[in-house]
Amino acid sequence: MAQSGPSKADLQAALDQVIDTLDDALDPRLTREEVVEKLSDLRDEIAPEDDEDDDDNEGDDDDDDD
Repeated sequence: MAQSGPSKADLQAALDQVIDTLDDALDPRLTREEVVEKLSDLRDEIAPEDDEDDDDNEGDDDDDDD
């Protein structure tokens, strides 16, 4: 039977990466910008954005100021 998703080892490796990055980001010597950069890089590695999805939200106005 073919596997349809990531293996347990793949998921564990991703989780280990998340933990390592969060540990790094919690270093009190880092600047706010460095923390944001680490977390942004982690987000991009775990859930890369699709360029196609960015076009779907153009022109949408979520503000209810009308």
